[in-house]
Amino acid sequence: MEIATLIISVLTLLTTIAGIVVSVILYKKQKKDAALAEQKRKEEKWQDAKDELEAMGIGPSPFSLYGYTKMEIARAKILMKKVGRR
Repeated sequence: MEIATLIISVLTLLTTIAGIVVSVILYKKQKKDAALAEQKRKEEKWQDAKDELEAMGIGPSPFSLYGYTKMEIARAKILMKKVGRR
């Protein structure tokens, strides 16, 4: 009887440890997936801003804004900031 109780206790301990390990592994995977999704979202926003600048016909030079309206210049400056052009 004592051996059976000991075996059950050890099995219970092992399943508890396995449950904790599996939980930690799943948590790390979810965290990694969330980080990758955030990085992809940022890259898509950057690409969208770059595409919009190209569609507006604005080059990398700030002098290329000559002849645009104030609203277009303001939008272009916001997009340039997102893209990283100064």
